[in-house]
Amino acid sequence: MPDRPGAPEPDSTGADTKDAAYTERLIDLQTVWWKRLLPVQAPYRYNMRRLPLGHTLDIGCGIGRILEHLS
Repeated sequence: MPDRPGAPEPDSTGADTKDAAYTERLIDLQTVWWKRLLPVQAPYRYNMRRLPLGHTLDIGCGIGRILEHLS
């Protein structure tokens, strides 16, 4: 439970989402060997490239991998 309403909850390891350790953990989880070997981002890359997008505001979870596919 967060200390105050609207505060981010710690993940299962107890790390706060503001900590650098949390970002490093996300990077470690998203760069496992099989995700580097297989094109797991291909469907997202295809979808982002085919959409007629203008300016983009990314509000979401993760480290922003989808933003790499925008030109």
